[in-house]
Amino acid sequence: GWYIGKIEDNGPWLDEQHAKNPALCMGLTEYGCEAVLGWHSAEPKVKDYTEEYQAVYHQKLIETIDSRPWLWGTFVWNMFDFSASNRKEGGSEGRNNKGLVSHDRTVKKDAYYIYKAWWSKEPFVYIAGRRFVDRAPEQRTVRVYSNQSEVDLFLNGVKMQGNEIAAHIFEFKDLPFEPGENKVDVKSGESIDSCVFHGVSEPNPDYILPQEDDSENVDNWFGEVLEFPEGYYSVKDQMSDLAGNEAALKAIAYTLYEIIPDKNMADTTVRMFRGIHASITLEGLLRAAGNNFPPTARSAFNKNLTKIKKESR
Repeated sequence: GWYIGKIEDNGPWLDEQHAKNPALCMGLTEYGCEAVLGWHSAEPKVKDYTEEYQAVYHQKLIETIDSRPWLWGTFVWNMFDFSASNRKEGGSEGRNNKGLVSHDRTVKKDAYYIYKAWWSKEPFVYIAGRRFVDRAPEQRTVRVYSNQSEVDLFLNGVKMQGNEIAAHIFEFKDLPFEPGENKVDVKSGESIDSCVFHGVSEPNPDYILPQEDDSENVDNWFGEVLEFPEGYYSVKDQMSDLAGNEAALKAIAYTLYEIIPDKNMADTTVRMFRGIHASITLEGLLRAAGNNFPPTARSAFNKNLTKIKKESR
């Protein structure tokens, strides 16, 4: 749902592990995805870093968790955005943005209120997407999170029709926004929430993360200029493909022994890397590992892998 696979893969994977070890106490740790305040989409997708995708992700995960009572504990990564000195991702530098709350603790992201809707007994309603202010005609669906059984939404004082699309989530589709400012009020009993949206004619491009230049044959990451010759392995290959080539695995092992001075740790890491057959790229794995590897690791892996020609298919 973030580094590899789809959100929907989590449930079957948990079920598979539980079926293999039904007597084993099983927990789920460190699940989450990034949302950088400022990025928004009416059609969120993985790795767009929008607040909307993070909300969808956590909705699906909490549904997955809630339906599996044999999980003894689950741990969100993370409550707050936090500093990470070497990180540069999602248009943000020096920060991991997987928090449900902003780095300065002043903004609770939409995903925070997913958990409040599921867990809190204090009555509330919350209008999601409130920082997604400018709405073009195809972007005017509004979701509301609540722990109440019914909610009413009023657009410029007029009651709108909506539906509960999932537990605790109400959706009001294609609201007839007027050009300019539109007041939205949501009520359920004594609980009230309000915000303002702008009806605009075209989607606001400032809500979309600019695509970084990711040339096929050359790349510049943290000042490193790497080459990716066609027909040869590189850090941009998926671990599942690298694991299928013994020469590539030997190059990875050789590199690990080069960059990890502790032999026991190197041995352990080599065994771990040999066991990874996922769709994540080696580059993505190194990004995820953060400071666990030296800054030169990416370059070292790429240098050794690009000596190995891929087999013809």
